[in-house]
This record gives sequence, C-alpha cells and structure tokens, in this order.
Amino acid sequence: MIKLFTYFAQAGLSFGIFTPEEQAFISSIIDDILALVMALAIASVAIVGPMLLRSVQKKVETSHHASQWELLATIATFAVKSAQQTIDHENKTLKFDYAYKIVETMAQKNGIKFMTEELGRVLIESAVHTIKKDTPST
Repeated sequence: MIKLFTYFAQAGLSFGIFTPEEQAFISSIIDDILALVMALAIASVAIVGPMLLRSVQKKVETSHHASQWELLATIATFAVKSAQQTIDHENKTLKFDYAYKIVETMAQKNGIKFMTEELGRVLIESAVHTIKKDTPST
C-alpha cells in the first residue's frame, strides 16, 4: 500500500497534477516514509544482528586461517543479500545504507577497527559482483 501511494505521489509530482503546497506536503510524506523504512532497517540490524553475528562467526571460525578480510567479505555478502531481500524498493542508496549499517555494526562487534565507509563501499560492491556471478541467470 505504501509503495502504491509513493508511486502515485511521485507520478503526481512529475506531471504537475498537484499545487506547489500539495507537492511540498506529499514530498515530505515520501521523505518520512523512506526515513521510516531506513529506521526499521537499522532497528532490524540491532535486533537480529547478534544472532547473525554468531552464525557468521561460526562459519568463519570453521574455515582454516580465517582473516579479518575473509570475515568482512562474508559479512558484506550477507549484508547485500539481506538488503536485497529486506528492502522492496528500487532505491539503491537505501539498500547500500542498509547493507553498510550491517557491515559496520558487525565489524565493530568483531573488534575490526579499520572500518571506513570507503572500505564498506568496496566490500559491498565486491559482494554484489560475487552474488551476481554466482547467481544463475534465468
């Protein structure tokens, strides 16, 4: 329902159906909806994060000579898959922010102190490429 409303409002804004006051009001509602989605995404990381962290740690601990880089790559792959499944919206920035928040939170919980947004971006882009490569085309 929210998605339908957002598309309707954006179409109305694009075609000039609404007055400037209505456009401002609808734009603020769209911004509020996107902010709410982001807040829910961040909250889900805080709630589900510890469980996910244990499963990721267990996977990395079972592999031989696991380094912090392997841990970060595993976390980033999980974060991208989670963002793709959780956020039903075409906004790539929103998906990146969600995935980065997972990577950042889980890296901090693992004591990785050299995490930066640029490193997060590289990890996430690499994970996206790996997922696309590993996913059979239909």
